[in-house]
Amino acid sequence: MKQTPMYELYARVAPKPADWPVLLTKLNEMLKKDYDWSKEVATIKVPTLLVFGDADAVRTAHAVQFFELLGAVRRTVDGTDRECPIRGSPFCLA
Repeated sequence: MKQTPMYELYARVAPKPADWPVLLTKLNEMLKKDYDWSKEVATIKVPTLLVFGDADAVRTAHAVQFFELLGAVRRTVDGTDRECPIRGSPFCLA
């Protein structure tokens, strides 16, 4: 893994580049866990911004589920909310 761009960046910014194996071990442990925040997300009642990147560990389908749990509404130009015409589409959230 030391031949990767990830390591090159880590080595430039880490206070202790020798701890690279520690980071890899922690990432490995984290990625083995199955996180299900469905119940918690569904209880959020305040306006919420969800941000997901196209290369995140969260699958796109899972990100769409978060949007659905929050109601998947579209804010229109006049400031009113309405149901998303295509349930689950992230394009309905603007």
